[in-house]
Amino acid sequence: MRFSTILLAMAGTAVMAQGASLGFNACPNVGADLFGCQLLISVTAVDSLGVGTAFFVTQNLSGSFGPYDGSDDTLVGIQNNDPNPLHTLLSITLTSTAPIAAFEGDGACIGTYVPGPTAAQCLGGIFHTSSPLDYESAGVTFSNFSSLTSVTVNFSPGLAPNVGGSCGAAWFSLEESLTPGSFNGGTPGTTCNSAPSSTPEPDSAMLLGFGLTGLGLFFLVRKRRVVL
Repeated sequence: MRFSTILLAMAGTAVMAQGASLGFNACPNVGADLFGCQLLISVTAVDSLGVGTAFFVTQNLSGSFGPYDGSDDTLVGIQNNDPNPLHTLLSITLTSTAPIAAFEGDGACIGTYVPGPTAAQCLGGIFHTSSPLDYESAGVTFSNFSSLTSVTVNFSPGLAPNVGGSCGAAWFSLEESLTPGSFNGGTPGTTCNSAPSSTPEPDSAMLLGFGLTGLGLFFLVRKRRVVL
């Protein structure tokens, strides 16, 4: 294989590694949930403060999709489907007829599920044995859940809006075996289908840098040889 081909492959791999998983693949496989998220929340409207104001929920119908604990916990993916390029999603409040915030110490990030998320996919890059930390994930935290049937989900960094079919996504877990009807969402519609992350993963950025730098040096040396 030519050296230039190898470098191009390295650069391409790095670029692809920057993309975040979307759709039901936004969630890792956890416990009895072997096909990603059980539910996917598509936020369709975000206000100027970054608060989600409208959404719809769809259910994963592919094989074994939960509850991930085999009883009453649900993996939830979320993506920002608002088309306004200024509407980054910073938070959204979810309300249900079920006690979705009655956290009881068996969130997806407790570190005991097989399969399960890696520590890097959990809040702070570690597993947690106390709630609600074990239900949160990397960049995702909860607040305002004292009523047990409502919880505000916060994102840091925020989830990018749907620009050209590309949007930001995240995941977390909630209590109860939930369905789309468990939430006051709207009518399902079209969702975004790809999600470049706002910044590359460190390893991806390094790989991209090496690939592009090496490729540039290769063509520079080749050009000098032709001139000589």
